[in-house]
Amino acid sequence: MTHVEQRTPHGVVCGYLRLIGVPPRKATGLRAALDDYCLRHNLFLAAVCTERGRPTCGQPPIAFAALLDIIAIPEVVGVVMPSPAHLGPANLAAGREQQIRDAGRRLFFVRGRLRNQAPAMWRPGK
Repeated sequence: MTHVEQRTPHGVVCGYLRLIGVPPRKATGLRAALDDYCLRHNLFLAAVCTERGRPTCGQPPIAFAALLDIIAIPEVVGVVMPSPAHLGPANLAAGREQQIRDAGRRLFFVRGRLRNQAPAMWRPGK
């Protein structure tokens, strides 16, 4: 009989995907990458906030606003996303990163790393 190790997730995270103009097949792959990352790093992915369209008339993106609401829950330790590019264009990304950090949450990236975060997954040829 083979023993299968079952690890309990030690951190609850929320995912964030910015999929403006992303084809459905790639979007599915990005979502799968979040699931895979969380499995490998023993994180529980509680929700994924997905931004699919550009905000209009100066309204904030609904998905990012939902993300901020979710990370306000004490059990949530951070936000996982495919790469820093999912924070948006450079003029928005720094502010969004700061909002997440001001909430006391960590950023986890499947690819591309910032300081003080879990190791990124690396896959040859991808």
